[in-house]
Amino acid sequence: MAQSVLQKLRTIILGNMHALLDKVIDLNSPAAIRQYIRDLETAIEDLQSEASIAQGSMKTQDDKLTGLDAQIKELNTNIDFILGDGDDTNDHLAEPLQARLIGLEQQRLPLLKEVEGYRQTMEALDQTASSLKAKHEAMMAQLNLIEQQSKATAAKTKAANAIEAAARFTEGPSVDNVAERVTQQANVADARLQRAMGDAQTGLGQDALIAEARARIEVRKTQLKQGTQK
Repeated sequence: MAQSVLQKLRTIILGNMHALLDKVIDLNSPAAIRQYIRDLETAIEDLQSEASIAQGSMKTQDDKLTGLDAQIKELNTNIDFILGDGDDTNDHLAEPLQARLIGLEQQRLPLLKEVEGYRQTMEALDQTASSLKAKHEAMMAQLNLIEQQSKATAAKTKAANAIEAAARFTEGPSVDNVAERVTQQANVADARLQRAMGDAQTGLGQDALIAEARARIEVRKTQLKQGTQK
């Protein structure tokens, strides 16, 4: 009965643990991985606790088996002594001892099976715990890698945003082009000013020349009238 309950318990526990191992995890989701790691840690603690219980129960039953074997050995020794003493009149003393021996031998087999059942359960729990620990280490490494990649991606994204923002300034008017255009405009203005000043000076010179020509003509007219000409 105890072995049957133990077998069912082991089947349930190990079934749940293997289902956890076979669970499909979204490796692109750090949150899902963290939850899975927490589930693994809880499962490992449960397995270790159950393994300790199985080990303790096995030790208790094994001690009983050891005591039972000691009694069986003692009974066999006593029965052999009675039957081998050369006195047939006391052989009847061996009968109750033999009956007790039979009873102890009948107890030994189920006790031996129970000890073996606890041992198998403990080993199965320990093996599954080891599998979960290995999975736990793998998932921790996976999570660390994803977190590092996430940090690197965030840094690259931030840098890309900064570069794109800076690039918008380079897309505006070139300082060199603006300076060249201002210089060109200044040169044009200088040329216009010089031309205007030259035209003005030429105009003023022509006015003075005309005035002088007119004055000389008047003088010549006066001289002609007076009959003298230089």
